[in-house]
Amino acid sequence: MKREDLSTLQSYRYCLHCGQVRERTGRPFGYFIDCLKEVQFQLGLRGRKFGTRALTEAENRLAVREIQESVIYADPYGVRFECQCEAFTEMIRRYRPGVPESLIEDILW
Repeated sequence: MKREDLSTLQSYRYCLHCGQVRERTGRPFGYFIDCLKEVQFQLGLRGRKFGTRALTEAENRLAVREIQESVIYADPYGVRFECQCEAFTEMIRRYRPGVPESLIEDILW
C-alpha cells in the first residue's frame, strides 16, 4: 500500500464485514487528573448552586494519589473507558457526595 493511500483510509468504530462494534478503550491516568482539575474548577464556580464546595488541597492530593496508584487507570488498553468513568465518579462522590453525576459525566465525556 502506498503512503498516499494510508492517509485516505477511514477509521471505523465497527467491522465492515460483520458489523461488530468496537468498545471504547480506556484513557491514561493523565486524562482523569485533568478531569479532576476541571471538577475542582467547576465546583469553585458553581459549588453553591449544587450545595457543596470545591475540593480542598488535601482532598485533591488524595484523589490524584488514588488515580496514580489505581490499577484501573494504569493500563488504558486493559480497562474499558466506561469502567474507568464509573470508578472516577465513585471516587469524586466519596470526597464530595453532593456533586451531581451529570456534572461529572459532562466533564468526562
